[in-house]
Amino acid sequence: MSQDPPPDLAIEIDITSSSINRLKLYAALGVPEVWRYDGQTLLMYRLENKDYLVCDRSLAFFLLTPADLERFLDLKKTTKENALVQRFREWVRERLAVEEYLSSNKTAIAINHDRSPLNP
Repeated sequence: MSQDPPPDLAIEIDITSSSINRLKLYAALGVPEVWRYDGQTLLMYRLENKDYLVCDRSLAFFLLTPADLERFLDLKKTTKENALVQRFREWVRERLAVEEYLSSNKTAIAINHDRSPLNP
């Protein structure tokens, strides 16, 4: 495994069968995150102590939640592929801008707190 490490993420789309049994294989390989979509529901799993636990946010893509991706998967039914990709890119840019804004404000709050009258 040192020459060919496991992927950071495995994605399975199983409309007709379940891939639950494959989770043990992924765990043995050390794949830290698995997404499973059954045509209606997307579940994200993270590897913890050799078992997968359902999680509410992607480890590899911190902005993504199952609900976010399900919304775009539903849009696929009514939106052309190029338009859908464009909408997804715009959504990612907006989310990144919000994260950057929140991150910079936390830094500003910490700096202002250090300069407060109580901390000369």
